[in-house]
Amino acid sequence: MDRSQTSQESDRLLSSRGNLQFIHPHFEFPSMFLARVTGSIVSTQKVASMKGHKLLVVEPYRLDTDSRERLLTTGRTFIAVDTLGAGEGDLVLVCQGSSARLTPETKTLPIDAVVTGIVDSVHVEKKSVYCRKEEG
Repeated sequence: MDRSQTSQESDRLLSSRGNLQFIHPHFEFPSMFLARVTGSIVSTQKVASMKGHKLLVVEPYRLDTDSRERLLTTGRTFIAVDTLGAGEGDLVLVCQGSSARLTPETKTLPIDAVVTGIVDSVHVEKKSVYCRKEEG
């Protein structure tokens, strides 16, 4: 079996009522996902390239597969570098894996997850499942 066949077999597709998402084979999580900021991390001793970068604790969310009208927590947590100034309670877009190092701010950092957006709203099948204005 050649490397491309092995790679194709290790990549998985998750289907949810016809919606396909790429799943990273090592993390069982999409390479881009929604998450709620639940905290922050202070680290006074770290590698030089990480100095000055804010670290956030984020909890991934997913669409409720029964009602498809709300977001639910997955119960997991990740650490992500914040390049935008997100705060506790914000719903954010997180990019994971090697893609996390594709922004100008993160290209030289030893990271695996980065906040790439602060979410204003989420619509699925013409329904609002999240609205930042309604939360605040």
